[in-house]
Amino acid sequence: MCGIAGAFYYKKDLPVSKELIKRMSDEIIHRGPDDEGFYLKKNVGLAFRRLSIIDLNTGNQPIHNEDKSVWTVFNGEIYNYVELREDLRKQGHSFYTGADTEVIVHLYEEYGADFPLYLNGMYGIALWDEKKKALFLVRDRPGIKPLYYAETEAGLVFASEIKALLKGGVSRIPDHEAINRYLSYGYIPSPLTGFRAIRKLNAGHMLICSGKTCVEKEFWDLTDKSLSNEDISEDELTGILIDELKEVIDRQTRSDVPLGIFLSGGIDSSLVASVAAEKCNLKLNAFTIGFTEESYNELGNAKIVADRLGLPLHDYILSESEIFKEIEHIMSFLDEPLFDYSAIPVYFISKLARLSVKTVIGGEGGDELFGGYQTHYLHRITEWYRKIPKVMRNGLKATVNRLPESHNYLSLPYKLRRFTYGAGFPYDQAHYRWKVLFDADEKRKLLSDDFVQNISDLEPFHAMGK
Repeated sequence: MCGIAGAFYYKKDLPVSKELIKRMSDEIIHRGPDDEGFYLKKNVGLAFRRLSIIDLNTGNQPIHNEDKSVWTVFNGEIYNYVELREDLRKQGHSFYTGADTEVIVHLYEEYGADFPLYLNGMYGIALWDEKKKALFLVRDRPGIKPLYYAETEAGLVFASEIKALLKGGVSRIPDHEAINRYLSYGYIPSPLTGFRAIRKLNAGHMLICSGKTCVEKEFWDLTDKSLSNEDISEDELTGILIDELKEVIDRQTRSDVPLGIFLSGGIDSSLVASVAAEKCNLKLNAFTIGFTEESYNELGNAKIVADRLGLPLHDYILSESEIFKEIEHIMSFLDEPLFDYSAIPVYFISKLARLSVKTVIGGEGGDELFGGYQTHYLHRITEWYRKIPKVMRNGLKATVNRLPESHNYLSLPYKLRRFTYGAGFPYDQAHYRWKVLFDADEKRKLLSDDFVQNISDLEPFHAMGK
């Protein structure tokens, strides 16, 4: 993990101060403790915090092209940089580092604003074209890497984290609509943030600032991908998935430092670990977290997988007292509210892994890609449930709501209450109801009248389809 920050005063011809850029950079030093770098020229400034993964000796940023007219800082990793470097050399470009970053400036020289289309990776990029006096901010296709920006009287400031923008003097006035969305979804969707003046760059988008304007442009959308109508068997699909995973892991584990894997014992991380060990022949250290609360504890499953694959397993049993001791420090990394409490064990397992490795792979995103959450397939039960006479369903719902509370992970009473609450709605709305934290009635009890008057809709179901 690295971090970037910067400013472009395109509205007023004012110099960007080194003190401002350094102050913003220092605020995200935890993202890149190994090194820092700066580019400042008149009304533009770029800053970089480095965690060294590839090209440990010459890969520090900012990186420039041959005549130093194009500069970039970026947070992330370009997985196909080896192949891109070879193609770009054939087109006459020369390289002065071994870092993946350098392909960005040369791709821009070749393809202009279309350069992200050639990148396979996760990234938040800031690229400055000195000749055109244009700044490009680019966020990767699924939005893995964060990138925030804010408009000021002088122009634009940007950073990998909100706290760097606040350190740069951006207004802290809260965004009521964003908080309303959080109370529904458990997170704040793009482009909103908890602050009215700050926005997230949307996934698969770029922000182009030149002249006196900034324009956001979409360069990729998942819905653009057509689905195959081929009749493929389950065995064939499994083979395709394994081959794809092998290719992805081979690319994403290019590194000049030791690698590890977060292994929960669940399907997703276990599959990644299996392909990495048996198909890619990687020697990985595995890391896992256990809990004293048995319903949350998957340590046993992780041990079974690690033993099966012959992976050294480093485990850590997380206690309640340790969480209370570290919770304020953990919260300092979250610049806006997030309901997903997995951030807590991720913090502790990351501390454990950092004792041995600098980078890890894992199974994040598997449930989203393959519909792994229970709410994704509840429609099958819902179709049957709606055939029950309404009077009986109402009685069942009342009975379920009287069941005693349980603090176990995804307890049966919790799931039954959620299901009966949402099952009476059309399926798309039912899925929202199964996931929602606070519905409109609960928000009216929670929020002040002044707050409610500052939001558009207490039930922002419509936003989920965007």
